[in-house]
Amino acid sequence: MHPENKWEKRQNAPWINKELISLCRKKLLYKKAKRSRNESTWIRYRQMNNNLKRKCNEARWSYDLAQDLTDNNNPKPFRNFVKSKCKGTNKLISLKVGESVFTDDQGIADSMNSYFSSVFTVENYDNIPVLDYIVDERLENIRCSVDEVKKASSKS
Repeated sequence: MHPENKWEKRQNAPWINKELISLCRKKLLYKKAKRSRNESTWIRYRQMNNNLKRKCNEARWSYDLAQDLTDNNNPKPFRNFVKSKCKGTNKLISLKVGESVFTDDQGIADSMNSYFSSVFTVENYDNIPVLDYIVDERLENIRCSVDEVKKASSKS
């Protein structure tokens, strides 16, 4: 005696409606285009496929816009929404600074803190040395006309 198989209905994404499901099931046009190898049937298939993709994207965007994520008492829906939109991982596994390689979280954090604190510190401009002039006379103002600039630029 075999155990009864339980068939679970696959849960579709919340933005997929009956219209999109019926468009997805129109495989007949693809099979027909593949069999006939006719350019006009391929064009019809591509138009239908592009229409399906466009409607799917529109349904997804309208679903995302319709979500109420502004509940201040419960930030979990907003976090879940952001988490679903962030693809991949941003985990830093190892960091090479000079000759040393950091693999632990504390070492990576310390090296990044020291780097960014050195980059974004406010410099003290009071200790900048004053350079001596190479020329005896300083030029205060330089005045030239437009014609002189044109003449000088046309020579070069």
